Amino acid sequence: WGGPIPPIRTRRPGGPKDATSDVLFHPKHWDRSLGSAAGALLPEAFRDRERMSARMANLFRRNEAVPPCLVHGDAHPDNWFLRPDGRPGLFDWGPYRGTWAREVSYFLVGALDVEDRRVHERDLVGHYLDVLASGGGPTLGPADAWEAYRWNVVNGLFWFLCPPQSQDQAVILANTSRFVAAALDHDSVARLD
Repeated sequence: WGGPIPPIRTRRPGGPKDATSDVLFHPKHWDRSLGSAAGALLPEAFRDRERMSARMANLFRRNEAVPPCLVHGDAHPDNWFLRPDGRPGLFDWGPYRGTWAREVSYFLVGALDVEDRRVHERDLVGHYLDVLASGGGPTLGPADAWEAYRWNVVNGLFWFLCPPQSQDQAVILANTSRFVAAALDHDSVARLD
């Protein structure tokens, strides 16, 4: 990139006060999305718009207490690339202060197939926390960090709301499937009741 880093902004993408959230959680869009192939992957417990909107509000309230980090905000695998020298880079980059647990859960769940995630996610989260602390970030307790990771899986459940013109249908289906499995594995929605 080589240029100066733009001002870091604080935002809460997908949160209850975010304009994107107003559109995604709009009853007509919600109902239309539930009727899609991706929407069909949601278990009954995740289909109630009011409940899920309230869970997102609870998630953002809980995340207010988590030390902020510099995050990408949409670090799913399609926004990553490798430079010719093998170093990774990110597309769609608009850095802001956000919650590490949202960023890490969103990336890991979206990047790994379900079985690999189940086997490796705890170790990968632990590695992330070690690197975060060694790089001058906060030192987070493993139990509290794991709990924050588990709550933040909820954010990715909303892949099924992704408008079909903004992502390939196969990507929407894969991510919805992976996040549904992770949310069930971690009991993520109930943790936010």
